[in-house]
Amino acid sequence: MNKETLLKYPTPLPHYTSHPTAPHFSPAVGSETYSGWLGSLRPSDSLSLYFHVPFCRSLCWFCGCHTSVARDPQITTAYAELLVRELRLLAKAMPAVVPVNHIHWGGGTPTSIGAAALCQVMEEASTRFGFAEMLR
Repeated sequence: MNKETLLKYPTPLPHYTSHPTAPHFSPAVGSETYSGWLGSLRPSDSLSLYFHVPFCRSLCWFCGCHTSVARDPQITTAYAELLVRELRLLAKAMPAVVPVNHIHWGGGTPTSIGAAALCQVMEEASTRFGFAEMLR
């Protein structure tokens, strides 16, 4: 980085983090609160989905994410199956189909679960939720 860039941006930038960000997590948000939020959603609302995949093929020395190396495909396949189950639970807790406007993948290296698992999760999401026109 050169001196001009440092002078142009003299304050620290936010560090990439999870969704929602850490300050939003609290013991006060339990299953009842979460169920209430999901149950109050209407078809006129919209959702963003975040798929957290805490695996990498190798660890980067600069990474600040909580991740682990998973070389056994059974681990990542089982994790993808849990993501699919979670999507089913979420959809069941909502009174209506709510459109998804944004999809985010993160946590480590999402492609570490493999193309078939990525497709499986996306197919389940598109089946359980209405994708906004921009995602079709």
